[in-house]
Amino acid sequence: VFVIDITGEVNPGMANYVISSFKEADEKNVDLILLNVDTLGGRIDSAERISQEILKSKIKTVSYVNTKAESAGVLISISANSMYMAPASTIGSAEPIPNTEKTLSYWRSLLETTAEKRGRDPKLVASMADSSIVIEGVIQKDKLLNLTNAKAEELKFSDGTMNSREDIYNAMKIESANEIIIKRSLSDNVIGFISSSIISQI
Repeated sequence: VFVIDITGEVNPGMANYVISSFKEADEKNVDLILLNVDTLGGRIDSAERISQEILKSKIKTVSYVNTKAESAGVLISISANSMYMAPASTIGSAEPIPNTEKTLSYWRSLLETTAEKRGRDPKLVASMADSSIVIEGVIQKDKLLNLTNAKAEELKFSDGTMNSREDIYNAMKIESANEIIIKRSLSDNVIGFISSSIISQI
């Protein structure tokens, strides 16, 4: 199992790290790629690059929302074949910044299309980005949807709540999983630092 960390800001450095990790996984014929997600989000273009890499992969993928998946983290998380959440974790609040009509329309279509590809409710994920959407009993107008792990499981948006990665492997009937945690290269860290929201503004 390759474990890829989706932690911190989603930016070009993270995208390069994920894409190179998937290439290595393909070369080594790994059985599963697990995306360990804990992010407040970041750039839409980087999230789209990561999502496309996950969607086109021939290797089975699973995302594990370990604490939070907000904004760009939502798209990455729902791109995997399966998605599990840790206790007390959350997913949602994916409003684009700047929230122009053009940006929102594009971002929402990305989320909805990806959700449909993975058999998840596109309206739920759209309501994470578009506050005009109302879902009775779930989200009111002018609010962005943010789901706890329990609510996500109840709405069948996630595949369940798991206490650890080992629990996921057991649920997927993977015995004696050999985890390989992929580290970011120096160049990916440099690119990530330079393209971070604070440094890029400077």
